[in-house]
Amino acid sequence: MRYVSRFSWLVLMIWFMGSVAEAQRSMAAEELDLGTEAYRHARYDDAIEHFQRAVSLDPTKWVAHLYLATAYAQEYIPGADGAANLTRGERAIQEYKKVLELDSSRLDAVKGIAYLYLQMKKFEDATQYYRQGIAIDPKDPEMYYSIGVIDWTQSYQRRMEMRKKLNVKPVASN
Repeated sequence: MRYVSRFSWLVLMIWFMGSVAEAQRSMAAEELDLGTEAYRHARYDDAIEHFQRAVSLDPTKWVAHLYLATAYAQEYIPGADGAANLTRGERAIQEYKKVLELDSSRLDAVKGIAYLYLQMKKFEDATQYYRQGIAIDPKDPEMYYSIGVIDWTQSYQRRMEMRKKLNVKPVASN
């Protein structure tokens, strides 16, 4: 009799845990919907809160991390060096990386990381992720173009520094 009772208890616990997990997935989906609606209406802080709740309810759902990363990236302002702004950019990168941990073939996450690193002028990191994007989709011209922009930017900066050091004046064009 005790054996049957313990077995029944075990079955009941497994069923209960499955019900709780299903309820969490359902609540995560609802938070994603609410976050998407807030994002659509440019209420990015609200969207971030909803996406954070979705991630905490179902951390294995890559789309929740992707949406959270996208909302953080939307709030990032390229060229603004304030601590809060840089934190938003870094948070976006962290979430994009979580997406890649869950699904390494997500080109949108790779592009998101690469773009943010480019905007932060972390050219080596940006190039690394653009190359990762090329490995995922070698026919995507954006990756090659972005690497070209990085190469041009770095060579232009060095050239301008050298011109200044040598005191070379700009040449007037007609």
